[in-house]
Parts: sequence; structure tokens; C-alpha cells
Amino acid sequence: MTSGEARLLSPWLLAAAALALYAMSLAAGGGLFGPVHDGMVFNSMLAPLLRGRFDVDPATIGFEGFARGGRIYSYVGIVLALVRLPLLLVGGIGWDVTRVSCLVASVLAVWCMAAAARTGHRAAGASPAMAAILAMAILFGPFYGFLRPSIYQEVVDWDGAFAAWFVLLAARGLLREEGFTTGRLCWMAVAAGLVLHTRVSTVIGLYAALGLLMLRLAWLEGGGWRGLVPRALTSRFMTPLSILLVFAAAAAGVNYERWGNPLTFANFADYLWTRHYAPQRLAVEARGLFSLGRLWLGVLYYWVPIGAIVGPNGQFLLHGPMSYWVESAEFPPSTFLLSDPLLLFLGIAGWRARGGARVGPGAGMLLAGLAIPAVLIMTAVSMALRYRIEFYPLLQLGAWLGLARLGPRRGVVGVALLLAMIGVVTNFLVLFAYQRIPYGPPSPAFYAVIAADLRQLIAPLVGASGR
Repeated sequence: MTSGEARLLSPWLLAAAALALYAMSLAAGGGLFGPVHDGMVFNSMLAPLLRGRFDVDPATIGFEGFARGGRIYSYVGIVLALVRLPLLLVGGIGWDVTRVSCLVASVLAVWCMAAAARTGHRAAGASPAMAAILAMAILFGPFYGFLRPSIYQEVVDWDGAFAAWFVLLAARGLLREEGFTTGRLCWMAVAAGLVLHTRVSTVIGLYAALGLLMLRLAWLEGGGWRGLVPRALTSRFMTPLSILLVFAAAAAGVNYERWGNPLTFANFADYLWTRHYAPQRLAVEARGLFSLGRLWLGVLYYWVPIGAIVGPNGQFLLHGPMSYWVESAEFPPSTFLLSDPLLLFLGIAGWRARGGARVGPGAGMLLAGLAIPAVLIMTAVSMALRYRIEFYPLLQLGAWLGLARLGPRRGVVGVALLLAMIGVVTNFLVLFAYQRIPYGPPSPAFYAVIAADLRQLIAPLVGASGR
């Protein structure tokens, strides 16, 4: 990779660009320290946490809390409170830093994505033009589309940042000559452990991916089934496994203090919103927080969102099955086919490619593990734009490996440029809508709101071009 190519895909350069661009979006309408609805929830979680308790101030969380034993709890992992530890050093525990936290997490995610893409680009020996295309796709990629400051989005942003770090380590292990060193496996375990204390649905895939990878490596290094167990019991694999278990034990302790069961991550029977404000949701939840019966609806929601089309009766298509199976399928609608076509192209084309860079052993195991949360979230009782985060570890790792396998092929750059531009436009429109639509069940009236705001945005541009 030449110095020019290295600069185009420099993680530091892209992180700096993301810092400037994302800060402007997150600060719009209130500044970086402007208040966010329920923005003090994680601040109020920190003080009890330092005393060994896991409840939150009821005044900060409102109906989003879970009532148990005379206290109010949040189901969100403790990482969101721990990232506020620096506030204690400057006497700022009363500051609402939700916007800043979203910004930091998003910039970290961009850094990791750029570093992983550069690993694939270097392995492929691809052109400087491809480096520039990848840089554009990353900067205006998934985390650009998530730039809406809220406690809900903050959780997803940190979850995505830690998962992107995991993917970076996985890409380096598969594409670099030294492979999966013991240190790299340990850092992957740390990344997975941090996700466990942020958003549990994602960590199922990371724990499974790392576990399957270590089994595969132990099998290869042990010479087959006979040497699998002796090799797996060496410090090379027991050290990262111990890290995973320490994080799991800590999560079990938090769960026990919150819900009285170390294996329960959230008890929705105690959810104040359902109990007092939306009891009709109990019937939907009774069909399972995760159910294969709604898998087909999840596939449509995340890939072919025809349910967002308004029918002649004024209701959304699929209104009946959605009402039966899903608590809320939030707006705005989107599809990976338009928001992330470059990632899909690289992953699919690279998987079928012959030649290119050598990919180390364990790629299939990692991808299989990372596919679990993507499937799981399509069966969830609620669906939302931010839940798309569950797909990105799989899409990103597949793309960076596909890039390496494709190598410097003719014709790829032109296709990649077109797909990247489609993604940029789509993510801009999605972000535009996401920042204007309230959380919760969708309404056909949302379209009129977005159309009016969009006309107001482009009116000065049209007027200027007319003059």
C-alpha cells in the first residue's frame, strides 16, 4: 500500500472527519451538552453502581424502568454508566452527556471499521480509487445513519463500537501472516465481554463466533479430534476463555441483583411501560419476546420493507400480522440492499471469488457465529432502525474478507463506486427521517411530515439554481 492509499484509508483521518461531521449533526438543536429525553438515566445509575447497587433514580427513567422490590432498574448493561466515570473527576455528574457519548462511540466505530477495511485493502493489493470508495462508504455508512442522540441510540452506538473492534481483530487474525495470536484472542474476548455488558443480543454472536473459532484452531493445531482437548486446555485457549467467563460471571452477578436470577437479562413482567401504559402489549409478548413465527416479518422489515407501504384503506400493508406478532415496527423503513450495497457486494462477490489473498482458518466459524444475532433480531417482538446494528458485524467481516479475496480486479472499482453512492444517498435520507420521527409505533402521517421537511430543506437549493 502506497503512502497515498494509506492516507485515504487512515483510521485516524477518517475518525477525525467523523468527529467533525458527526458532531455537527448530534449538536444540532441543542449543542453537544444539550439535554436529551431521559438523558440522565445512566448518570443516575453510576452512583448506586459504585456502592454495589444496580438500580436507577425513578425520576430519570420514567416509564422505561422495571419495578422490583421497591426499586427501579434498567435492563441496559452497566457499560453505559461506566463511560460516565470521567464526570466524577470534573464534578460533572449532573451533565447530560448523551450526545457526547453517542459521538465518541460512533467515532471509535469508524476508526475500527477503517482499520479493518485497510487490512482487507492491503491484503487485496487494491487500487487507491478503491481506498477512496471504502473511506466514503465508511464515513457515510451505518453510524452516519444512526446520528440521533437518545439513550436508546447510545446503547446501540457503544454496542456497535465494541463489535467493530471485535471485527477488526478478527479481520487481522484472518488476513495477517501472524494469524490469531494468543494476545489477539484475548483482546477479542475483552471486546465480546464489553458487548455483554452493553447489549446482550449482540454478544450471543460474538461469544459463539469466538468459541467456534477457538475450537477450529485447537482442532487444527492439535492435529484432529485426538489432539483437540489437550490443545484446547493449553493457556493459548484457556486464557481468552477465562476472560469470557469473568465477564459472564460479572453479568450473572448484575442479573441476580436486578432480577433475582443470574440468567435473566430483563424481566418484562416488571416493565412499567407495559404494566401501566400499554397493557395490550402483554398479548404480543405472550407469543414470545423472540419467536420464529415472526421471522418472515423480520426478513421483510429489514430487507424488503413492504410493510411501510400504505394501502388503499389508509393502513399499512401487513397491518394484521404485524399487530398480532410485533409490539412496534418503528420508522423510518430501510433495507440493507440500499443502505449497505457495497458491503453486500464485497461479501458475496468475494465469497465466490477464486484467487486473491489467502484467508486464514476459522473464517467460516466466525461468520456463522456472527450470523446468530442477525437471525435472532428478525424474530424479536419489536423492530427498529437501530436494531440493524445486529447485522453489521456479519456484514462488515464478510465485506473485508471479500475485498481481500477479490484482489485488484478490473471492473470492481466502477461497481463499488456506484454502490457506495447509493448507500450514501440512502443513509442521508434515512438519517433525515430518523431525526424527525418519534420512537414508537409508526403512522402514515409520518410521510407528510418528512415530505414537508424535505421540501423546506431543498427549497433554497432549487431557488439558487433558478437564479
